[in-house]
Amino acid sequence: MLLKFLILRGGFYIGRRPIPVLKAKFLGLCPGCNEDLYTYAESCKCTLSSDLMEDLRRAEEFMEFFRKCTGFEASEIQKVWARRLVRGESFAAIAPTGTGKTVLGIVSSLFFARNSKSYLIFPTLLLVNQAEDLSKKFSERAGLNLEILSYASGRRDILDSISKGEFDVLITTNQFLARNFDLIKDKKFGFIFVDDVDSMMKASRNLEKVLLLLGFSQEEIREKIPAEGEKGIIFMASATGKAGKKTSLLRYLLNFDVGAIREGKLRNVVDISVNKKETGSLIDIIRKMGRKGGLIFLRRMEEAERVAELLENEGISAEIARGSDPDMLERFRKGETDVLIGAAKPYGVLVRGIDIPEVRYTVFYGAPMYEISISNLEEISPGVLSIALASLSGILGREALVLSRQLKLNPDEEKIRRAKEILSDFLSSSPKIENVLFRDGEAFLCIPDMLTYIQGSGRSSRLRPGGLTKGASFLMEDELLDFFVRRASAYDIDFVDIGSVDLSSLRKEIDEDRARKKEEKKEILKHILFIVESPNKARTISKFFGKPSRRYYDGAVVYETSTGTEVLTIVATLGHLVDLTTKEGFHGVLCEGDEFIPVYTTIKRCRKCGHQFTDLQACPLCGSSDITDSRSTINLILRLAAESERVLIGTDPDTEGEKIAWDLYQMISRIKGNVKRAEFHEVTKKAIMKAIAESKDIDENRVKAQVIRRIEDRWIGFELSQEVQEKFRRKNLSAGRAQTPVLGWIIDRTNEHKKKTKFTVISGDDFVISVEGEVLDEGRFKAFVSTVSESLETIAPPPPFSTGELLKEANRMFKMSSDLVMQIAQDLFETGLITYHRTDSIRVSDAGLRVAEQFLRENFRPRVWSSEGAHECIRPTRPLTSSDIIQLSREGVIQVKLSRDHLRIYDLIFNRFMASQAREAKFVKRKYVIRIEGREFEEERYTSVVDPGWTDYYKVIKIRKQLPEEMEVEVRHIRKPKVPLYSQGDIVSIMKEKKIGRPSTYSTIIGKILMRGYAVERNGKLYSTSLGEKVHSYLVNNYKELVDEQRTALLEKKMDEVESGNMDYQQLLKELFHEIRNRKSSK
Repeated sequence: MLLKFLILRGGFYIGRRPIPVLKAKFLGLCPGCNEDLYTYAESCKCTLSSDLMEDLRRAEEFMEFFRKCTGFEASEIQKVWARRLVRGESFAAIAPTGTGKTVLGIVSSLFFARNSKSYLIFPTLLLVNQAEDLSKKFSERAGLNLEILSYASGRRDILDSISKGEFDVLITTNQFLARNFDLIKDKKFGFIFVDDVDSMMKASRNLEKVLLLLGFSQEEIREKIPAEGEKGIIFMASATGKAGKKTSLLRYLLNFDVGAIREGKLRNVVDISVNKKETGSLIDIIRKMGRKGGLIFLRRMEEAERVAELLENEGISAEIARGSDPDMLERFRKGETDVLIGAAKPYGVLVRGIDIPEVRYTVFYGAPMYEISISNLEEISPGVLSIALASLSGILGREALVLSRQLKLNPDEEKIRRAKEILSDFLSSSPKIENVLFRDGEAFLCIPDMLTYIQGSGRSSRLRPGGLTKGASFLMEDELLDFFVRRASAYDIDFVDIGSVDLSSLRKEIDEDRARKKEEKKEILKHILFIVESPNKARTISKFFGKPSRRYYDGAVVYETSTGTEVLTIVATLGHLVDLTTKEGFHGVLCEGDEFIPVYTTIKRCRKCGHQFTDLQACPLCGSSDITDSRSTINLILRLAAESERVLIGTDPDTEGEKIAWDLYQMISRIKGNVKRAEFHEVTKKAIMKAIAESKDIDENRVKAQVIRRIEDRWIGFELSQEVQEKFRRKNLSAGRAQTPVLGWIIDRTNEHKKKTKFTVISGDDFVISVEGEVLDEGRFKAFVSTVSESLETIAPPPPFSTGELLKEANRMFKMSSDLVMQIAQDLFETGLITYHRTDSIRVSDAGLRVAEQFLRENFRPRVWSSEGAHECIRPTRPLTSSDIIQLSREGVIQVKLSRDHLRIYDLIFNRFMASQAREAKFVKRKYVIRIEGREFEEERYTSVVDPGWTDYYKVIKIRKQLPEEMEVEVRHIRKPKVPLYSQGDIVSIMKEKKIGRPSTYSTIIGKILMRGYAVERNGKLYSTSLGEKVHSYLVNNYKELVDEQRTALLEKKMDEVESGNMDYQQLLKELFHEIRNRKSSK
């Protein structure tokens, strides 16, 4: 029976918890008392004595104080911010206006004023007066006797009181701080609230003055010395975050950065593409959307009068917005005007000048573009030359890119001459480039103006008390639609074709959504602690919604950003946090009756050599005591969980990620009840929002499968490793159940490769065949060729990549090691460019099909490939080529640094995926018989292309010329191995075929064999070593049952059954335990 949580004050959950099926022990990791944590204890004997619990109690004291002051409960986000403040932490709060930052700042000033002075800083006198009224009201309600002073211009008596320090709470404007700092420079404030960071920073030295008031010295500020000793707390409110580099002092002195909500990042808009720019279609859209509440954006305002007249003639009232006109906006708001017409320009009045909820939809009559004439090269400025070269560098090459950068820095005559020469050669070839248009003999380079589109379309979706209202945006474009749509995908904007949208239903959804949000009185802002595995992933997610704020803790970075309805605090685990101890039980597993209970402890890593271990205080390999301990990361996460209202664990979507999530759950759920799993297979804004909305419980079957894998690896690995280390007297040797048969394949192939045999090689012009044996004499001969058959072959594309196929193909094409490919794929996944890269699946999701359709258009032939499982293939997350990514990276849209190898692997994944969704290819295939000296040989080859189909994207079929009827050939005899050596790609294929290892372990197994010196790699081929052969022979002769290939594959199958819930994991552990113990006792 599940036991309910016992709720402790402050929303913390200590004591009775649900009894999990999976039993485990965590050494010294109870968050309540720092003693051992048991997942199977029916009641916690925790003494609640940790620092974390003390923070809790103080936070509850503040919540009670808040209730006394205001008469109501603090909101969810106010509680989160308050818990930080009472812990003595300074930070900047990122949240839209109206979320309670100011009220919390005022209440906090009173709370801290009981022991030290507080200071509230506002941008205007009106806000100062309002804050004073609230402060006095709250103080009175709380029964406090505090002196609250605010300064209004010209009050000499107030200035005297301020100078004498006759106050507990001081309230002034930013301007007062700038002009009257001498009056307060000798005062020390325990708490300072800054209502508007951006406004305060307009006076350049204001931040330095605030830091002095917090207790920093001039030297500490000048030298950027982090806070030591007693310093005050600062609470800053930020929205737009335009203060920039001036706030960097906060990072060095108080361990936080200021972030911002970026306009356009928060939107709930259906983006619809219309592949024609026609007035008839424009009128039809306006009518179907209910006419009223529309903004029409024109790329060329010369069309404004014509469009307005046409709409009026069709009964649609329209006005042209040429400047700020309150009367015009009022008519639009009242519904007297149906639509407003304005320029699709960055500073157009409709793009930036209005913020009214009556806007329901927008129409872009022509995609917003920057059009740069590049025909008259003599008149082009260096700046325009630089832009043109950068935009076309994917086609023009590296020289154009280098020149583009040089023209920005130092546009001398030689560089300008060379740039014009490159462009002239380009234009003279009459190129067919999708973003170069030729109009009336003039060439225009077109660059999508995405910011105008985002801001303009965002007018139809505004943040209201009930959340973001829903809107629609129509993009009407003919020449440049595909180019614009593809570019938009980099901004997480996914267009749908108008043909697939029911506009009547959409109109109804928009109107019902607005009516509902107008009536809703729910809390506008929720808070989520979002935990991921890697810092790169944390950084990527944090940038989806604006400029994140950052908090720094002993080298760890915690990001914070706002989605509009949630504030996300994002932190990384840096991988696994715990591992089996070596001190208890049988290699870290307790055997209690018929049950096996793993015992976990924190993971230590050596900073010097990178080795990972558990129970020692110095590295067992190099002896260094310079180590990191995952306990610090655990403590940070628990601290963040304690301040949060809801926790989502977004570790990788596999068994290892599930195990990390389960470990965290066991600790966090002791202090927080709302802990869920967020699963996503790509790091994109849409995927993250979906994962948040569809959070779920942790899958314990997945966890059990991973627990078994680790225990099996520890039991078998430790036992066998100890054996080979003792036998060969080398501490750096290891062995494992999967590693041993893989090593055996390499040894067998190396031995086979040593056996050479005779071959006859026949070669001519574009013709080589090799036949075993001496079938012809050596020399030069005439060959007679007959065409046996000619056929038109329709060739289906290959499926998209799974992990094994990616490793194999990358190794074949680029000679990259499996380890390197997996590291590159990890980087691409974490930066949001590809889907999860550890997968056996080739299934394509609906999202994947949409990506392919956007890129392929008329060449699109949807294929799901497999209907099994929740995982999918490895594919790009957006319809962006590597050239697109390079260009977007140069423009700062995609902020990732990619090496040549990253781009090669991305290209490989992108091209293979697009090929898998493209039309079939058609080639002419010829079959020949070649007669030489009475002997006949056969040859088949593709000789021409009828329809390249998918091979336009994935060029793996070689076209060869037709053989002549007669040709001269050379015959040679050679000796060579009958079989080639294995490559890493070959080994991965065999592992997959024989079901040994998993996508997450393929590269690890090969890497260990190479690292231990059991095999070496030369020219992309694997050779076994003498050491490898001796170790393998010893293991096979003494522990054949443990390292048998069939037994290993069977164990993998059983672990898969545990993962699917079809086998009891304790039963499998029992089998493994008896297997290893029986083998040891028989020795």
